[in-house]
Amino acid sequence: MLNPRRIPIVTAIGGMLTAGIIIALILHHQATIHLMFELIPLVEWIPAILIIIIVLVSCHLLDHIVLTLARETLITAPDYVSFEKASTTS
Repeated sequence: MLNPRRIPIVTAIGGMLTAGIIIALILHHQATIHLMFELIPLVEWIPAILIIIIVLVSCHLLDHIVLTLARETLITAPDYVSFEKASTTS
């Protein structure tokens, strides 16, 4: 079973990795556009910046949802574990 103290760390790392991968894909796409048109106006970067902000906010909200579910699971886990021990010993 996962240590309750490590749950925020695990979910934060997962959220950061997800956001990092998505941001890297967006920046790679922007670099491809830059190479295709050979100039990069600021207007072209505005959608990418907005997408990055949306991704970071989404990961933050997902982190909160995962933490809430983890806390609920940890609250009900001792009953489930004791039930499993009782059912396997009998």
